[in-house]
Amino acid sequence: MMNFIKRKKMTIISFSLLMIWGISTLLSCKNDYIMSKDPLIMYFYLFTDKNLFYLETLAPLFVFIPCIYDLNRELSSGFIKYKLTRMNYKTFLIKNYKKALSNIWILPAFFIIMLFLCCLYMNSFSFGSGKDLYGYLSGSPSVEYIPILGTFIFVYFLNLILHSILYVNIGLLYCKKYKNYLVNIILSYITFIGLDIVAEIFIGNLLLAAILNIHNITDSLNLFNIWIYDNVVSLPFSIIYSLILAISSLIILIFIYRNKEGVIIESEK
Repeated sequence: MMNFIKRKKMTIISFSLLMIWGISTLLSCKNDYIMSKDPLIMYFYLFTDKNLFYLETLAPLFVFIPCIYDLNRELSSGFIKYKLTRMNYKTFLIKNYKKALSNIWILPAFFIIMLFLCCLYMNSFSFGSGKDLYGYLSGSPSVEYIPILGTFIFVYFLNLILHSILYVNIGLLYCKKYKNYLVNIILSYITFIGLDIVAEIFIGNLLLAAILNIHNITDSLNLFNIWIYDNVVSLPFSIIYSLILAISSLIILIFIYRNKEGVIIESEK
């Protein structure tokens, strides 16, 4: 048990901080007037009217912090050259990537736990009972999701997993080049923000809207929108988009780490 805690300390710290933030935000609602007993309404209320609003922007950090830590420590140890004499390079990469991927549960688990806590807080498991407010309250699900709330919750959960894979892939991009843990986190976060700007502004606003005259898709390209689903085109589109992000970022990651000698040289600098 102690060995597990030691190996997963950054994951545990990251998840614990996230849960403390979520629970404290929920408890701060004790004097608030909520217009419905629907726990889903309560959940989205935390992201629109309370300080979980900032999680939309900061969520990648809770994955960056643990996933970068392990590979950064591995590559900056100076022993990688000797390890690769006993281990195939491909095996080395797969082993470390799996270790990084073990952090993709952080955000989906947070969602499930917070949704359950909202049920307890509202003393209700009646999802959809506030259907008259869907699409009207800020951040609440669109009214079109009422008949398929189970599907909506599943897609929400799945997209958190896919975006967490994207965060892992972005987080590992700079570990080859930079040994400083903090620098890797900062560069990864800047890359994420840059990707959102490219997707939402350049592709959504300039290319699709201004040039191709395709409108109402910009919000669906917003990387922060996985938390509130504001003006999303459709659930299938959100899954496909998330899948494309996860796969394309993995391809880039493979390209960066394709050369064994390059990784060894960088680790010895």
